[in-house]
Amino acid sequence: MAKVINLQLFGSNNNFLGNNLTGAHGHVFNDVPSGDIDGINDLFILTDTPSPQGSLQLYKNGLLQMSGVGNDYTLSVNTIIFEPTNVPRLGSNLLASYTIP
Repeated sequence: MAKVINLQLFGSNNNFLGNNLTGAHGHVFNDVPSGDIDGINDLFILTDTPSPQGSLQLYKNGLLQMSGVGNDYTLSVNTIIFEPTNVPRLGSNLLASYTIP
């Protein structure tokens, strides 16, 4: 079961290294993506849509996966697409954490 925590940041300096830090957003921890873990299925769906997409931390069997074409997986909205050589095998565990607006 995913846990969502809301966080609000306020301050006089809302620009730190080019990032606007003022505003409200939430965090999703321990989200288990839905999809058959059978060694064949390469598509898994997150409960929410990560925003920004780079906030997604996806773990397979406890190992952080790398996002991007040619790496471990790609992300399209809330859909994880594993590379053919990295499809989760039967018995694998997937766990995701990310921010949401």
